[in-house]
Amino acid sequence: MYCLRLRCLVLIFVNPLYNVGIGGGALLGHWVTQYSGISCIGVAGMLTAAAGLWVCLNLNRHIRT
Repeated sequence: MYCLRLRCLVLIFVNPLYNVGIGGGALLGHWVTQYSGISCIGVAGMLTAAAGLWVCLNLNRHIRT
């Protein structure tokens, strides 16, 4: 169990998707503040984080099998 958690953490930080996620989050934050106002950035961040978590969990499931 511990090894699986460690492998998941390593995959998150070494995976190029992590860098894409950081850049995409910055771009999304810029668009939200520009078009919707700063009050909507929390909701957009929450949805982005949920989508990122879903992708990581699905990648982890495919790696285990």
